[in-house]
Amino acid sequence: MSPAEPPQTTAERARELLVDSFSRDPGPISAADLAMQARRQGAAGAWTLEEWAAYLSLKDVVSGSLRRWIGARGKPGIWLYDATGRMLVSVTLILCRFYAPWRRSGRPRPRTTRGPDRMRIVLDGLPIPGNAGTTYGNVVHLCPDPGPSERKRALLNHEYVHVLQTRRDGALFLVRYLWSSWSARRRGEHHYWGNLYEVQAYAVEQRITAAPWLPDVWDLPPADDRQPSA
Repeated sequence: MSPAEPPQTTAERARELLVDSFSRDPGPISAADLAMQARRQGAAGAWTLEEWAAYLSLKDVVSGSLRRWIGARGKPGIWLYDATGRMLVSVTLILCRFYAPWRRSGRPRPRTTRGPDRMRIVLDGLPIPGNAGTTYGNVVHLCPDPGPSERKRALLNHEYVHVLQTRRDGALFLVRYLWSSWSARRRGEHHYWGNLYEVQAYAVEQRITAAPWLPDVWDLPPADDRQPSA
């Protein structure tokens, strides 16, 4: 990119590159995208062609059907998942207090903190066994506590994608998630790694890990046709 080339021009070239190379169109370059570039400038100032391509690829993965739920409350029924996440905090506290093997293990008590965009993050919580994190509506359980690291940031972005998926699907989230696992098995793929909900979340995690300068998903511009809060 020449120094005189406007960011809009570089962004359009990056968009054309994605369309030509991967047949993926992330949509038109908006004023919000240009404002994002101004807030998170790269090492050379304005984003290079490669940096714009990485940003637009992230936006493409976090599709408009998800981005319209950034800052929104979610469809009816999401409270069921929120309630489950909060209830599991109480279950963990009871186990820490009264279950001797749990106490002897030295596992810390869960701690709940406020996350971005109305998320509640439960450190040393109770995710599904074998998982580093599990999202229950707007409540994210992490165990063990990843600490203040890039790994924690990538993991939170992964789980935030599930937050948006739950807001979008409402009460039907679990049904659709299980259906995606069943469909993956029908295609001969692994029920977890082939689940399209996980494919989307891991794609975001991988992009954030590879390019830490990228904005977090909750900072992406919401889709123009965002649904009103339920």
